[in-house]
Amino acid sequence: MPTEKEVVNMGIALLDEAPITALTDDSKVARLANTHYAQTRKAELVRYPWGFAIAKASVTGTDLDTGDGTLNWSYTVPAAALRVLPLTYDGEPQGIPINWRRQGTVILTDQESPRIIRYIQDVTDPNTWAPQFVDVVAAALAVKLALPLTHKSGMVELARQAYQGAISEARRVNAFEFSGSYHDAGWANWRGDNRYWRP
Repeated sequence: MPTEKEVVNMGIALLDEAPITALTDDSKVARLANTHYAQTRKAELVRYPWGFAIAKASVTGTDLDTGDGTLNWSYTVPAAALRVLPLTYDGEPQGIPINWRRQGTVILTDQESPRIIRYIQDVTDPNTWAPQFVDVVAAALAVKLALPLTHKSGMVELARQAYQGAISEARRVNAFEFSGSYHDAGWANWRGDNRYWRP
């Protein structure tokens, strides 16, 4: 599997630019790559539910004593969580959704402690990434670097096409935990809004 430098060089290659020897190189391309790399990785991790990046934890909550019918239980979001996945009664991805809302560093729900919380974590080591995610990060980085490096709108479009191709391939091989199209109820549940599920 590739190193961070090799992921960056994959993106640079899409733009027909010379590879770097290290992210700390004293060159324009290395400085730009170093500026955007970590943020691009995090953004692409939270954009889709990549199976390799999903973790779960059993979390003890605090009863806020606000009464039945309210989001009266508070749970601290795991420190490693970039994004909390939809909460369910049994903590399983296909389980029955429960009402919840993220508020800063806590999750509010009407379900008592403890709860299984599933989340996307920041996986920094490319050796643990799905191969499709390597391609996605490289292409996403190329999109960000295309204009400042080449000053050609055509290269931006080429990078975007590579990105869309990488996402399509990830869908094809089921690299995402929830594959297929997302309907309104699915996106609402992803955000923690379960009104679509209520009778």
